[in-house]
Amino acid sequence: MWQWTASLSRSRRARLAAEGTILPLVEKSRRRLGAIPDTAWSDPYIVGFMMMLITIIARMEVGRLDSEAICHVQAKAWQGITGQESEIGEEVILLSAAGNQHFETGCRNAADFAAFLVSHSVLLRRDGEGNESVDGRGGWHDAALSDRCDVLAAWENYFDMRVSFDPGRLPVAP
Repeated sequence: MWQWTASLSRSRRARLAAEGTILPLVEKSRRRLGAIPDTAWSDPYIVGFMMMLITIIARMEVGRLDSEAICHVQAKAWQGITGQESEIGEEVILLSAAGNQHFETGCRNAADFAAFLVSHSVLLRRDGEGNESVDGRGGWHDAALSDRCDVLAAWENYFDMRVSFDPGRLPVAP
């Protein structure tokens, strides 16, 4: 019983860290681009990028999670970030098994973006502990992640440039 409770708590912390890190950036993109079309969330690049980024942030927050727990974290964080209630796990398995190049590029770019966050002291990890910079329930201790120019420039490069939007709609300035 204790292990189940501890696992549930770790999964919740992992999900909140991923959502707390990624959702403000997605919201900035929505404002900057005018909207993110629903079709963007089914693009293999975006699926790979978001799922890998969720996984990296979750594992940085709580360490290793078993397969069932990480799948749960991914699905719930995906839903919280995108507002999509699709069966994302099945889509990830299909794209991965097919060796989809866009999906794999998204995964690699998520790893690069996470490395950028770590190298710029946005995501830090103390030995054996979770992130010291992020609290999934309350946001960032220092300047808001989504307000940092260096983070926004990297995010735009890895995410916004890949999100297609209605060409008739002009992007909205932040």
